[in-house]
Amino acid sequence: MISRLGVGVAALVTTAILFLSAPMADEADLSGGVFVTHHPPSLQWTDPPPEEGWCQYYLDAFAVDCCEEQSASLTPDTLGAPAVWFILSAWDEPKRWCGVALGFDEYDPGIFAFVEWDHCCPVGECLELAMDGWPGPQQGVSFVTTGGDSWYGNFVPVYWFAGYAYGEGVIPIGPDPDFDYAAWGNCLTPPGIFEADCLGGMGIFTEGIECCPEGGPSGDASMTWGTVKQLYR
Repeated sequence: MISRLGVGVAALVTTAILFLSAPMADEADLSGGVFVTHHPPSLQWTDPPPEEGWCQYYLDAFAVDCCEEQSASLTPDTLGAPAVWFILSAWDEPKRWCGVALGFDEYDPGIFAFVEWDHCCPVGECLELAMDGWPGPQQGVSFVTTGGDSWYGNFVPVYWFAGYAYGEGVIPIGPDPDFDYAAWGNCLTPPGIFEADCLGGMGIFTEGIECCPEGGPSGDASMTWGTVKQLYR
């Protein structure tokens, strides 16, 4: 007869084997990532902005954590009213990175009037290098963390924009012309550069371009935003 203790030990051994044999995530491998454009429908622009800043305000109250929750368009009720939207970095698992480079492809600049914009630096300061016409068609920006800080998580905001929607069209993410890619740099020395697999686009009074990492993640499988928010405090 096999005792319950024996069954319990066997179960623990089986669990340990499964855990040790499972592939370990590599947070520095940024391949398979996508840039997502996202407009939280219930987020309202205010002047002055939230005391904690638009990025932290988004993380505290409006953050999404899966592909199905992205909103890549501004609706007709934003006509004549200011709107805030974000660019998110997403993978099929949490990642850590220290640099971002991206831009906008060609579009009609008359469809959206930018009035404010900035990067979402994780904790400390970021060094930003932007083209003279940023944000605008075929313009780009790159920015890196300083002081040993880094971004960490999934579906994390890296840039925000505020402005007024005036016409129909799509503002597509594109490469930073200075580097000819839209990519992330990890935190290794020297850093590895990983180009995005998909570039989203914000639709103005029309459908935008949605992106999702291959294989997900679903809301159940992704890192909780409570954990991410603690990393930003």
